[in-house]
Amino acid sequence: MAKTTTTTKAKTKTTKKKPTVKAAAKTTKSSATKAKRTTAKAAVKSTKTVKSAKSNAAKKVVRKTSNSKFAFLRRGQVLLGGLFAALAVAAGFFMTNDSAQVFVGHLAKDELASRAGTVLAPAAHVLYEVEFRWLVVALLVVSAVIAILRGTRYKVIEDAGIKYRVQPLRWIDFAITGALAFEIAALLNGLQDAVALKASMVSIGLAALFAWVYERENAATGKPARVSYIASVIAVLVPVFALLATMVATNVYGVVRSPWYAYAAAAVVSISLLWTVRKQLTASASNYFFTDRSYNRVSVLTKVTLAVILIAGLYSK
Repeated sequence: MAKTTTTTKAKTKTTKKKPTVKAAAKTTKSSATKAKRTTAKAAVKSTKTVKSAKSNAAKKVVRKTSNSKFAFLRRGQVLLGGLFAALAVAAGFFMTNDSAQVFVGHLAKDELASRAGTVLAPAAHVLYEVEFRWLVVALLVVSAVIAILRGTRYKVIEDAGIKYRVQPLRWIDFAITGALAFEIAALLNGLQDAVALKASMVSIGLAALFAWVYERENAATGKPARVSYIASVIAVLVPVFALLATMVATNVYGVVRSPWYAYAAAAVVSISLLWTVRKQLTASASNYFFTDRSYNRVSVLTKVTLAVILIAGLYSK
């Protein structure tokens, strides 16, 4: 009897223990499947968030690239180019067709005095005649093209010039537009000899060249040769004195006065040329950005003021 009881007790114990093992196995399997499901859901969510983040970033990049295509329009030089172009249109539309002759001096035979022999007398041959409005339009169009190029195609050179404290594009602008502005002021005040006129324009170009050499030496060594600066000043003073002498001769020998816009144009151009070459001595090498900005401001102010003076003075009523 005792044996039977022990065996039955053992069987009952074993039968009681088996369901607990199965239950534990079921719980572990269910927890594992739940964990797999949660990790899968988390992976899906993470991929969705990554995709959404990528799509948002792509949208932002597309927006930035689309806006960057027209970002150059907000640059200062490009805006100045638009201003010069607008003034060129106004000058061509509103100015009168007043013109000036450009001639070359030479000797000719005096028919009245040449009786016993050939007697020579001074004479002048007209080479061409040009209207002032087209000279103003040419000045403003060239200024607009240079300004737009400095703000777009040659922007890298412009930034490098500020970095290395040498701005060759500025001196190219000074040489071309300064010579054209001087030609307008000279023709308005009676300096019409072709040789003197073109020599003065070449002299302004040489002044820009010497100024660039002086600035480059100043950036490289800090002790530029004064010869370059003196040559630049002399190259500007020669055409300015020629213009002043012609203006004085008009009052003394012609006993007439030029129109107010002729004097105003001569004053604006002469002051701009002299100020630009004088600025080299006071230019700050430590803060070249502000130095370059002051050069540009004077250049823009000169062109705009000259255009406004001539449009107002030669306005077609």
